[in-house]
Parts: sequence; structure tokens; C-alpha cells
Amino acid sequence: MTMQLSSFIKCCCSTAAAATYTSVLLFVVGCCFTATLLPGSSAAVATNTSTTSEEISGPSSSVARTAAGQQVVLVHGIGGGAWFFFEVVTLLNAAGFSATAVDLSSNGISKAIADDITSIEQYTQPLTDLLSTIDGQVILLGHSMGGGSISFAMEKFGPSKISKAVFLAAIMPTNGQTFFTSFPPTCFPRLIGAKDLFLHHADGSPGPTSIRANNSQLGFFAFNQSPLQFTTLAQSLFTPTPYRPGLETLNLSTASYGSIRRFYIRTGQDRAILPSEQEEILKANPPERIFELHTADHMAFFSAPIQLFATISYISTL
Repeated sequence: MTMQLSSFIKCCCSTAAAATYTSVLLFVVGCCFTATLLPGSSAAVATNTSTTSEEISGPSSSVARTAAGQQVVLVHGIGGGAWFFFEVVTLLNAAGFSATAVDLSSNGISKAIADDITSIEQYTQPLTDLLSTIDGQVILLGHSMGGGSISFAMEKFGPSKISKAVFLAAIMPTNGQTFFTSFPPTCFPRLIGAKDLFLHHADGSPGPTSIRANNSQLGFFAFNQSPLQFTTLAQSLFTPTPYRPGLETLNLSTASYGSIRRFYIRTGQDRAILPSEQEEILKANPPERIFELHTADHMAFFSAPIQLFATISYISTL
């Protein structure tokens, strides 16, 4: 039996409404499914935003076999934390993966002060410390600006540690870029102009030292398809993110960063990094394959957790 991923996901979602995670997972692992891909490869990405489907089916046990022993580390973006991924981590671990998420410095439960952090090394230290303790290879997933954080880790650890990198509605830097210059040029000015994001200047600083989300507008620009309770949760848990690490130039080599397989997951209802802006990211640095969660907002782990879990699971089999 084979299924289109879109049909597979609809079944998962309808099942999820009336079943426990365990029941959903048995359904997920027990099915074969087809990935919905955008046209694109390591050589080229389509010049328009229309999507096509490519049939990629496998045996019903492929995800379960692949999950055993596979380690997945998930990395948040601006304002977030490990709490972003609680549903997806639960699903992955129940399916047999070893999944964890990190709080980068000053975010989540980190006690660091965002305004005091000046380098990528400082900001990503919780991630690099974690990777240093893990035996074997991992799949890294970075969300939003977390794409810059995992790119730094990809260069630092290389393919011997990182088997695959997954960019979820994320920046995907090239050598010589910064976190901020790897965003499309329209993105930050639009968000700051709309007061979705605020820049903070610490006392005596000539430039911004931290960046934070406008809690009163989260439901519009970030959680527009997510259940309301997650907007309420975010308004309590979002924290400032260091600004100055985002100005640091990334040195990304072909031998390290460039030799790790990259996958991109687009979010079709995203108002933070618009679908058209994600297309610009993909054209600038084409990954191996591109997936799309058509109904997801920027916070796909809240608006489409089953779909995201299914897509990560599928990528693990490739």
C-alpha cells in the first residue's frame, strides 16, 4: 500500500483528534507514504512557488527500522526554546528515535542575559556542548534563525557527527554570510516595521544588543494557524535573543558544512518568513530535497506537529 503524504497526513490528523499519541504512532509507523516535494535538488530549485509531488514509497517497517538508534537534535530560533518541540520530541521518542531539543543561551530556561552575549560561539554553546557528549551521528533540525545555529554546528562538527541537517522555515546560510544577511532582504525590515519584532539597545551600546518578539502580535505573524493556547503559552515563555551573534560572519567550508546532506521544510501559511521569502532562501542555497507543510504557519511544531513528525521520520529513511 502506498499513499500520498498529503493523504497520509490527513489520516494522521483525523486520527489524532480521537486517539492517544501511541495510537497515532502505530498508524504512522505502520503506513507507507509518499513525500510531497517541491521541484528541486542539490543542483537546482524551481523558479516558481508551485509544488509537485514525487512518489517515494517504502516498506511499512522502514521508519521503525530506521528510527532505532537514530538521534535527532532540534534547535529553536528567535525567542524560543526547547519547549517549542515538546510534541514532536514526544512523537519521535515514542517512535524509537532518541530526540532532544536545546535551549540556546538566554532562551528557554537558560539564565544567560541576551544583551551580554556577543558571539555565535557563546550563543550556541548549549548546542555544541550537547553534540560533544553524543556518541554517533545525529540529525540536526533548525527552525527559523536556528538554521544559522545548526549551520555553525555543521561546520564545527562536520559529517562524522551530523548525518543530515533539516531546515524548518529557516535561514540556510552560505559561506561569508551572517545570520541576518542570510534572511531575505525584505524579511527583517518588514517584521520590525510592523512591530512584530523589537530591537533593544543595552545602556551605552551603539547598536542593538538583543531582539525580541512583540507578544501582542504573536498570534498574527507567527501562530496564525496554531491553536490559541500555544499563543498564550508563548506570551509567557518567549525571551529576548542576542542580537550581536547575528552580525558575525560564518565561515562555512565545502569539506565540513558543504558535505552534510541538507533538507528543507517549507511552511505554506507562514507570515514570519513568507513562502516567497523561503523561495529566495532555497534559490540562494539549494538543498538536496524540499518538503512543504501546506497548512503550517511559522510554528509548524504547533500548527502541524503530526505532519512535521511524519516528514522528519521520512527524511530519516533517505
